Amino acid sequence: MIKNKKNIMILILLLVAFYLVITIIFSLPKGKKYKNTAFIGDFTKVEVKSGIINVYNNNEFIDKQSAKFCFKNEEIDGSILTRDSGSNGGDYSYYALDKKGNVLDFDLGMFGYTADMDLKFKKTEYAYIKDSNEVREFCKQNNIAIGENTNIEQIVVNNFDVDDDNNNEDIYSVGLIENENKYKSFVFMSKDGKYYLIDQAESDYNSVNGIRFRFTFLVDFNKDDNYEFVVRKSMSEYGPNYYELYNFDGNTFTKLGGE
Repeated sequence: MIKNKKNIMILILLLVAFYLVITIIFSLPKGKKYKNTAFIGDFTKVEVKSGIINVYNNNEFIDKQSAKFCFKNEEIDGSILTRDSGSNGGDYSYYALDKKGNVLDFDLGMFGYTADMDLKFKKTEYAYIKDSNEVREFCKQNNIAIGENTNIEQIVVNNFDVDDDNNNEDIYSVGLIENENKYKSFVFMSKDGKYYLIDQAESDYNSVNGIRFRFTFLVDFNKDDNYEFVVRKSMSEYGPNYYELYNFDGNTFTKLGGE
């Protein structure tokens, strides 16, 4: 009788352990493998199907998979996955590793993409400057006041040949503080003596509600030789950071489909 009770107890313990293991397995986040997809920043995704570009920012767990990365103006192989994140406006954020398993630390946000994508990048360098006649002229033409109550917080300039005409263009990411409580952020391109607005926003000047634009990458996503301009849109000091895409038709910039 005692032996039977002992066997029953062991069986019950085994069943409880089995139940706990199954519960844990099924409670783990389940991701998926992506195709024809680029991963930018913390959770922006750019999907290309039949030449059509779609941009979305769903924050979800993804399984570890092989990927390529644009890292320090070079293409390298590695893998991408997500990790738990208590910041940046979501539960998960991208995590990039090189082939040796080392974590990749990106300067302007991560840029990775699945191995089935064939992307072209324009290499660029950027510089911080304190003032610029180009910025002042752009503001003048677009009725953006720079007066005694306006301070230039930041000007970042990217320089490269956008359209392969052997003439370099400049892309400016600008932040202005107005009356110590308003913030104006905008990105524009200077080309052949003309100025073209990419995007702009006005917000409160604080770490919680401030919106800031920053040009980051120039990429041909769908192999049509028309490069997409990738701009980071920071919603606050603590995130989320979205990445938005724009096309230039020679006269105006158009934001591509997305959120």
